Amino acid sequence: IQLNNFAKFAEDQAVLERVRAIKHQNKIEFSNLLYRKTGKLIDTHSLSEGEYKELIELLMALQAAGINTALETNGTSPHLPEIAKHVDYLIMDFKHHDSDELKKYTGVGNELIKQNFEHFCSSGRQLHIRIPLINNINTQSPEAFADYFAKHNTENVVFEFLEYSITLAVSKNEAFSTR
Repeated sequence: IQLNNFAKFAEDQAVLERVRAIKHQNKIEFSNLLYRKTGKLIDTHSLSEGEYKELIELLMALQAAGINTALETNGTSPHLPEIAKHVDYLIMDFKHHDSDELKKYTGVGNELIKQNFEHFCSSGRQLHIRIPLINNINTQSPEAFADYFAKHNTENVVFEFLEYSITLAVSKNEAFSTR
């Protein structure tokens, strides 16, 4: 199952209305970004050149309006370092230490994920790394995760181990398949 990146902005209707007003006021239009059901999710996985710049414009407008921003990402966007400059709290999944194994399950290796992780570690940026524990997929060698992370400055990194939820993975997949 390949999960996409998400930018999560609004937790209640009042904040959502402020976001809509900021988008309108700043003439920010999103042609292909996911903004379904509650309006909480924007797909940043496969943004075009223009769309990721529009996302940055929105993030800047939200921050200028005093709205804190958070980005949940699988770390595969080549634009992530630039986008992250305009994000208050960055959460990045790190699903597997082995690129070939990750590619077998998701269709994408972890080279760009590692590149983005290393960029954020070297910049000193606060980063929240989530490691979903998936039985018989990434739980056999925790030492490999530890060995990789130990090579980098993780003083500003929070690590969280998550129990894998098939229900959540399926619901995310269904949300994106309705595009």
